[in-house]
Amino acid sequence: MPYGNLVAQAVQRFAAMDDLVEHRVTIEEREEYEPHIMAGGVIYAGVDYERILRQAEAEADIVIWDGGNNDLPFFKPDLWVTVIDPHRADHGLRYFPSEVNLRMADVFVINKVETA
Repeated sequence: MPYGNLVAQAVQRFAAMDDLVEHRVTIEEREEYEPHIMAGGVIYAGVDYERILRQAEAEADIVIWDGGNNDLPFFKPDLWVTVIDPHRADHGLRYFPSEVNLRMADVFVINKVETA
């Protein structure tokens, strides 16, 4: 999620650590992006979701939308994956958009199973 001048940050692409400096990301963004960059991933961020998706589709066979924090995708995915937290078992039926994610999902991934 970009902060600051949103017009200048319509589409951001991060594939190298230098990109973080170039785009003057916040500490929070750096913490979020660095592990993916170090693992060889490419991250897109910004506010123009159509342009972001088109650029990502042009360079990748698979695009993963990470809505985070119970977000919904802005585009209909070919495969809808929802991560379920067993420590919040009833949240899927009590909160929006959790219920939407449960109903729309093609696949569920249950995380934190070793601590549930």
